[in-house]
Amino acid sequence: RRAILLFWLLPICLGGRADYERRKVCEIEDSIDDLVEDIRPVLQELINRPFFKYYRLPLCAQCVHPGFPAPMCGSPDCNICECSRDDLPCDNSGKCFLAPEIDTASPQDCQSSSTLESRLDLTIDAKELTRWPTEENGAWIEEDNKIEPSYVDLSINPERWTGYSPSQGSNLIWKAIYRENCPKGDCPVQNFLNRIISGLHTSITTHIVAHTCLERQKHGVCLKWGPDLKAFERRVLDPPGYISNLRVLIYIFLKAAEKAQVLFEGVDYHVSGEVKTQRQIKTLFRRIGQAGRNCGGLPIELPKDREHTRRVFRNISSILHCVGCDKCKLWGTVQFQGVATALRILFHDHSQIETLYLKKTEVIAFVQTLYKLSFSLGEIESLEKQLRTQTPKYTFLLRQIRRNIGDWKQTIDWDKIQECVVQLFDRIIHKARAFWSNGEGEGESVYTCGYYDQVRAGMAVYFTALAGFIALAMGYMFLYSVNHGPEPKS
Repeated sequence: RRAILLFWLLPICLGGRADYERRKVCEIEDSIDDLVEDIRPVLQELINRPFFKYYRLPLCAQCVHPGFPAPMCGSPDCNICECSRDDLPCDNSGKCFLAPEIDTASPQDCQSSSTLESRLDLTIDAKELTRWPTEENGAWIEEDNKIEPSYVDLSINPERWTGYSPSQGSNLIWKAIYRENCPKGDCPVQNFLNRIISGLHTSITTHIVAHTCLERQKHGVCLKWGPDLKAFERRVLDPPGYISNLRVLIYIFLKAAEKAQVLFEGVDYHVSGEVKTQRQIKTLFRRIGQAGRNCGGLPIELPKDREHTRRVFRNISSILHCVGCDKCKLWGTVQFQGVATALRILFHDHSQIETLYLKKTEVIAFVQTLYKLSFSLGEIESLEKQLRTQTPKYTFLLRQIRRNIGDWKQTIDWDKIQECVVQLFDRIIHKARAFWSNGEGEGESVYTCGYYDQVRAGMAVYFTALAGFIALAMGYMFLYSVNHGPEPKS
């Protein structure tokens, strides 16, 4: 009786532990939402300050990846307004604060990839191949220093719908970005980098559907902007895990900001005599740091191979050179550099964080991307409210349940559970051997599964055993009924 009672009470005990973890995650999600809402006004002011509103990028860099159509976008909203170098503010030394560290060649006009390809020397000399450094200062984002960089005022080039469509190659870009992380296409959805890319994809898509052209002249400029709720539901709400992945990415940024607080506060933000930025930066990072110390949080399990992660982001930045829409290329470059900067910080040794060198473009990209992510989270909440008022209550509830089930399925890493089940049995066998040999024998093996991974593995073993027990019981009852059933009537 005790064994049977234990058999049925075991999932309640384990489920309580698992439920505790889920509550902890929910508390962290609530803390993220509250903190993001708190810092969003500060971020909104910061991104319009002279230091943060200008950005440098190789807008005319050529696409070196095969399979993409020639860069093109038939919509006028794909264009951006560039600045000349003379328009940029100066730092305290009187130098343009975004001046490249390496002299570039003479300016050249942007040309299509097909035109540039005809002028390329496709022969390869192994001695001339660039070998990127592997130390901490190794570049995470590709910068083509052989062409004149473009300078852009981000405040007058907002991220929104541009008209860049799959027929022009937009879907090929995202496929290539995801494939860069998973070349064989067999990476689990729980893959760390996959969730980061998905979170950024969610944020970018949210900006597009929240600011869509609702009315435009034929082949001309947009006349009316507004949210596209149907596209929002289809492209943001319906895909499983999208919003949770966005929160994961925001959490990564907040932990990076908390870790590198002293680093960001030490940057000289004085541009054109403007001094308010320095105070706002301190306010921002101290709020983030204080929230992190008060709330704690779940640890971030970074990929073991830092160099692979760096190469992935470096290659993704080169894929962005193939984007045919200049505005899409601009904001894609800004935000992928922001994510790469956050990961650089998290990978760096905490005790030596002050030795990490950040370029001005990395600081700008980090703050701009953090604002974009925080804006997206608030916009999703606002658009959900609008959608709820226009959708029958029961229909919206059913859709919400379906999305929650999809999100839950996305969080289960079956490969990890299988690994932990093997480790669980290995541990049981090791303990049994130690018991029968009075504690003598080999030392205990190293186990990579954390406590909650072991809980999930235990639950998996339990329910598998329960299913087997029920199947055996039903088989026994069937055989008993066959052999000892009532005598047939004569």
